[in-house]
Amino acid sequence: MWDGKIFISGGYHQRYQCLTSMFTYHPDRGTINLAEMSQPRAYHCMETLHGHIYVAGGITLDENMTSIDHLACEVYDPVSDTWTTFKNLPIPHVGAASVALEEKLYVLGGYFKDNYRETRLVHRYDPALQFWENLGVMPGPNTEIRACLIRLPNHLRSAQNV
Repeated sequence: MWDGKIFISGGYHQRYQCLTSMFTYHPDRGTINLAEMSQPRAYHCMETLHGHIYVAGGITLDENMTSIDHLACEVYDPVSDTWTTFKNLPIPHVGAASVALEEKLYVLGGYFKDNYRETRLVHRYDPALQFWENLGVMPGPNTEIRACLIRLPNHLRSAQNV
């Protein structure tokens, strides 16, 4: 959810083919179709950052309509209703978790579609530097996980309260 609206991108349709669609849903106003992504995508991450919506990872379709790992990334500008590509992920992250924190995009875990091998890697994208950084590994493989950011009140973050 962002700006009082729910955004939905990509996914599968009934014949298990990835979609390029992007739309927003508002409980009072219904559904509005937005510009489509440049490539079909499912099982990807989507986060808001700097007034834009970033999508990364997941799977896409090759020329034979076979699902493959998706490394290409895109960012949506809601003001111009357009998509722009940004630097590819260094490795696949299918079914990964994601979060935006301190002006950067984090992608955590997931798996490789080509062999279903799980990854414990965490990658961070810095839009200012246009660079993906490997931050290391999580304690175990994590597939089909979700993450959320919780901002604690100052009184809970204080070192004096520990």
